[in-house]
Amino acid sequence: MRICILTQPLCTNYGGLLQAYALQVVLKRMGHEVWTENRKENPLSLISKFKLFIKRILAPIRGIYYGTNEQKKVISQYTELFIRNYITITDPVTSNTKEVLRRYAFDAYIVGSDQVWRPCYSYYLPNYFLDFTMGDKVKRIAYAASFGTSEWEFTAEQTEQCAALAKSFDAISVREDSGVELCSKYLGVNAVCLLDPTLLLRKEDYVYLVEKEQVTAFDSKLMTYVLDQSE
Repeated sequence: MRICILTQPLCTNYGGLLQAYALQVVLKRMGHEVWTENRKENPLSLISKFKLFIKRILAPIRGIYYGTNEQKKVISQYTELFIRNYITITDPVTSNTKEVLRRYAFDAYIVGSDQVWRPCYSYYLPNYFLDFTMGDKVKRIAYAASFGTSEWEFTAEQTEQCAALAKSFDAISVREDSGVELCSKYLGVNAVCLLDPTLLLRKEDYVYLVEKEQVTAFDSKLMTYVLDQSE
């Protein structure tokens, strides 16, 4: 099958890149042709730029750090290289109607993993419920999709629209147990909890990446990745 994966835009989030890579590896090993949507973030409006400016000013007070544009450029030179080398992507997609994707004649669409169903992270939420495929004869699947929280953050309008779209899915799995409950309570669909794609690969798959890139080993430092601050 020809499959398109929709996840958060591939950028400098290396956790997001690894799950995108892992899901492609698994599907390709099953014999499928796979692409990940190359979603490009829409340019920020003046209001959005102002909000981001205020966030960066208040960040030190709240104990949050936002990287500068210069720092992101340094990071992206490596993450973009990883994408080019290891993730098969579509042509750039900038429209919510996703006309670009029709050129590929996909047989199936997979939404996930990552926090694709969190409104504050998803520019146009209905896209992650495959609204643009309505009327097409394709398989619709959610794999380890995440709401990013145990609380319901959709507006009433988003809930109504996405609940209708979710019912057209052939299969839905989420990343957290709480997601199963949210799907049932607010979307009116059954879901199961499955592993994040990164956990579907073997240790050797990651060792291969390290060895291929000839990463220098070190034993004097420890790196941590903190997703959320503890209380």
